[in-house]
Amino acid sequence: MIKLLGDIFIPILPAIVTAGLLMGINNLLTMKGLFGPKPLVEQFPQLGDFSNIINVIASTAFIFLPALIGWSSMRVFGGSQILGLVLGLVLMNPQLVSQYDIAKGHIPNLAYLRFRN
Repeated sequence: MIKLLGDIFIPILPAIVTAGLLMGINNLLTMKGLFGPKPLVEQFPQLGDFSNIINVIASTAFIFLPALIGWSSMRVFGGSQILGLVLGLVLMNPQLVSQYDIAKGHIPNLAYLRFRN
């Protein structure tokens, strides 16, 4: 079981580690009070775009993590990697119920073939 999880997550690990390090760099650039009363991006406005690019690159690995896990899982289980990627992307579809709605207690009632849940 541990080997199976390792086979799935080890190929994804470099992307996650890199994203985490980039998030740390971005936090250093945007943290107030670390290098003076203002963040570095306010002290040196030319760093603003650099900080935005770092943020986009860093957050991409975490935003698309379900797709990466779907791809890697299908690679390990011997299925179609494209299908695994698509199934991971389905989990990210904004038309699905979000965790925030569930936490607020708002769960929509969906009807499938005239059956209501």
